[in-house]
Amino acid sequence: MKSVDQITAFYVEALVEGKGDFSARAKSLGQEFYHSIQKGLLYWLAAIIASALLLNSSNTILVTILLSAIVIGWYLRKDYLQLKQAFNTECYSAILPKVVQFADDSLQYEANQGITRHVFQDSKLVPGAFVRYQGQDYITGQWEGVHFEMSDVYAAVERKGIFHFLQTAFHGVCVIIDNDKSFPGHLVIRPKPNFMDEEDRQEYEAFYKPFNNINVGYAAFDRYFEVFSDCTEDVHQLLSSRMIMQMMSLRAKYGDNVYLVFNGNKIVIGINGLHVFDRSKNVYFDSFYSDDVVVWYSELMRACSLIYDVRLAIKS
Repeated sequence: MKSVDQITAFYVEALVEGKGDFSARAKSLGQEFYHSIQKGLLYWLAAIIASALLLNSSNTILVTILLSAIVIGWYLRKDYLQLKQAFNTECYSAILPKVVQFADDSLQYEANQGITRHVFQDSKLVPGAFVRYQGQDYITGQWEGVHFEMSDVYAAVERKGIFHFLQTAFHGVCVIIDNDKSFPGHLVIRPKPNFMDEEDRQEYEAFYKPFNNINVGYAAFDRYFEVFSDCTEDVHQLLSSRMIMQMMSLRAKYGDNVYLVFNGNKIVIGINGLHVFDRSKNVYFDSFYSDDVVVWYSELMRACSLIYDVRLAIKS
């Protein structure tokens, strides 16, 4: 963890850069949108004049004017969102690699890569044949002396009924770390599911059928988590009271979104709803991104803290 002085210096550097290139870019995009508004007003004025000259009914003229205003407003909103997304993407591309390097200059970062579909599916973190899978904000390297890789993961399955639709199976951060001791099998700890329908229940049960459903014997833990394993030998030794309390602590922090998998010499941690970097928020045209870099740094530290939490529970 960086010191307060280091974070402050990084904040000031971001503020200076924000006042430079990004401030100029924001003004440029703002001018583009201003020109779009001018064009929209001209088109609307043309629609008003044309309807007044070509139409006879005042009601028809009024409806035409209102419809043209709605259409032009829709296009202006679409143009604004595109410009906003372009600005956000530029900011992300410039800022996020610097945040990662600031955290630890030995870490490697790839914005548009992620933990592969094959690795994620093999972990058995969540069931389903994913029809849509995407990873981003991939980071790999050493943290607290442990090799790890992490990324955001979005995985969705298709549900069939009167209408076909995509159901999100997992959308959050996935962290894979090396374990000193190899577990002789596959152990999955996951929150108890809320099934949408009977088909959802059947798919879930079929997916975990090859595994033994293990009752840990700790009432509070068994109320919120399910444990599956194809090897029962070392399960209770691995699920020490410290590990159980750590899982309960993570649940208190992140709700029913905590997943933990032991598979050979790999440990997979999944937190549904948590992200390496929150890309849903806008970097506003009229503000610099210095505050954002501190928030993104805090988010990265929160994701990396999962490594420390799990390793601490295993060693004890």
